[in-house]
Amino acid sequence: MRIKSFSYKEDSWEIKDLNLEAINLLVGQNGTGKSRTISKIDRFVKILTQQEKRFESEEWSIEFMTIENEILRYELKTLKTKNEVVKEILFYNNDIILERKRGESTFKIRKDSKSKWDTYSPPSQKLAIYSINDILKYPQTAQILNWAENSYGFEFSFATKFAFLRGEFLNVTGDIPDLFDLLSKKQRNTVIENLNVIGFKIDDIEVKNLPSSDKNFLLINEKDLKYLIYHDDLSQGMSRALSLIIYIEYLISRKNPATIVIDDFGEGLDYIRAKELGKLAFQRCLKKNVQLIATTNDSFLIDVIKIDYLNILKRDGKIVTSFNKTNNPKLFQEFKYTGLSNFDFFSSDYIDSHL
Repeated sequence: MRIKSFSYKEDSWEIKDLNLEAINLLVGQNGTGKSRTISKIDRFVKILTQQEKRFESEEWSIEFMTIENEILRYELKTLKTKNEVVKEILFYNNDIILERKRGESTFKIRKDSKSKWDTYSPPSQKLAIYSINDILKYPQTAQILNWAENSYGFEFSFATKFAFLRGEFLNVTGDIPDLFDLLSKKQRNTVIENLNVIGFKIDDIEVKNLPSSDKNFLLINEKDLKYLIYHDDLSQGMSRALSLIIYIEYLISRKNPATIVIDDFGEGLDYIRAKELGKLAFQRCLKKNVQLIATTNDSFLIDVIKIDYLNILKRDGKIVTSFNKTNNPKLFQEFKYTGLSNFDFFSSDYIDSHL
């Protein structure tokens, strides 16, 4: 299952109808709201997985596409002052199957439009969607919760000295050396092969444990170098690329990821490596049917990916809107014949002058 569209609103900021495909690269001028959009997806996941128990005054409308090509739309509104749920509605192919209104001590739910309504009484500080444990009777709620449990994030610009994968960002699985240690020999070889593909000439990677602590660390055997390199001595760009490649390999081979979110993709990498890492990550996720949502300002990366993957964000005051092939197919199709680069598409006034 994947996100099909995402809307979010609070008093000071709003993003409207962000259409999402299997592969998505969110781009826009600085201050547009790329990372903020990612942070709101992160917060939504944390609320669903009960990692975040305090509500703010905010609301979401998120549409999902299931593997059966059915549509689920979940609307949630919460209030900070009383830490309560104000509104909660779940649509299944445009029919309401779960409804909760403010001031009512109960909510109603059914399996589909032909089923009878059942009534439950959850606490006002608890979502109705995870108050129900009957997966067979209400499979749609289970699908959304399963998506949240299998959504993972990676902050590219923080992956420097292996103190990355911070606990506050989506579902963190552990430190990179520990994840690499869990991979099979074949999976480790895939990591090494992928590093070579993007331009880092690596022969081997070893996992070692410091005798004075329980921490694992990595030793990298780089071609044409006599000595092994301790991971803490890698360049910033190499450390980030290594981290992401290991992380994606771990998730795809050992987990069942539905969505992977990457903020600041390609930050600190040169042209060749940003381009090759982007192609590698996009193709890997496409092949494994994993939704990828990434943000970047890297012109290298923007210019080498398909324009169909671009989601261009623009902000007018507190409202952020997106331009993509779904909501502006003619605009995207016509641009392909201009000879301009993808970076020109969003950095120039092309969009404004053609709307």
